[in-house]
Amino acid sequence: MECLHGLKHLVMGNRIKIILYGLVMVLIAGIFTQLSSCRKPEEVSLNTPIVTVYLTEKPSYGQEIINLNSFSYYNSNTQIISDENLEHVTLNSHSARLTVENTSFFEYDKIKKVVYTIKGIDYNDKKRIIQLEVVLLKRKNLNSAVQKRLNNGETPRTIINSDASLKDSLVGKQYRGGTIYHLSTRTGFIISPVDMESSRWGCNGTNFTKMHSFSGESNTKYMTLHCSADENAGGKTRGLTIDGINGWHLPSIDELRILNYSKDKIDLNNFSSLPYWSSSANPDNDSTAFGAFLLDTFIRKTYPCQGDSLLIRAKKEFTF
Repeated sequence: MECLHGLKHLVMGNRIKIILYGLVMVLIAGIFTQLSSCRKPEEVSLNTPIVTVYLTEKPSYGQEIINLNSFSYYNSNTQIISDENLEHVTLNSHSARLTVENTSFFEYDKIKKVVYTIKGIDYNDKKRIIQLEVVLLKRKNLNSAVQKRLNNGETPRTIINSDASLKDSLVGKQYRGGTIYHLSTRTGFIISPVDMESSRWGCNGTNFTKMHSFSGESNTKYMTLHCSADENAGGKTRGLTIDGINGWHLPSIDELRILNYSKDKIDLNNFSSLPYWSSSANPDNDSTAFGAFLLDTFIRKTYPCQGDSLLIRAKKEFTF
């Protein structure tokens, strides 16, 4: 009986040990599961997307360099987890916009190349870190050298042929007596550097129904055919010579609008807050013509051809 009783205790003890062992194993498995879910995501070191960004000349504070949301691998499920060494720039973790902070650092004479690495975790795949490399470059200082190239006799066409990306940097540069303010496929617009003497628009008794063209040059030619040079705004521009350059004319209302669109690229500080004449007649009333305010918001208004003296700013075109 004593043997049976001892055997019974032995079996009960082994059962308890087995149960305890099972509980320990379940606990350990849970701990490993928890640890594996919290481990650092695997970094992606291969095929890291590289984005090359060319900053404009003299970038302003807060100017956007790049918006990460424009890339398919960055979305609303991505959270920035590393923005180390992002000196001289600011990365907004909510908007994902990388912007200029220290403007003086990005002067073209000081830097050639800056590389920033940005990492984010994709919550759709928590084991994967997304990495993006942003490379900021200056293009061999050619942007700041464009004016020198024009001064040395190069034409806009030769500059564009050398590097097509320099086309936009030509806007705002001095060329052939004025400032380039617009470039199309083959034609450029230049605005004269100073205002001319205020003048009435045109002469009495002339039918200006043909002066509704987009081309200020065509409008001005028609104006000078019917009015003497000293009594109309167009004639005054036709007689203008700057640094030996002639062929100027009174811009159309649409060409003045384009000038206003380009105000961020050219210096309008020497423009007046008063209205300027265009060469465009009013198609609904030929006794009036269009003038415009150029600073800030573009405002078009009609004025009596013989009643008001408005400011004049001459324009010319060039082909390339």
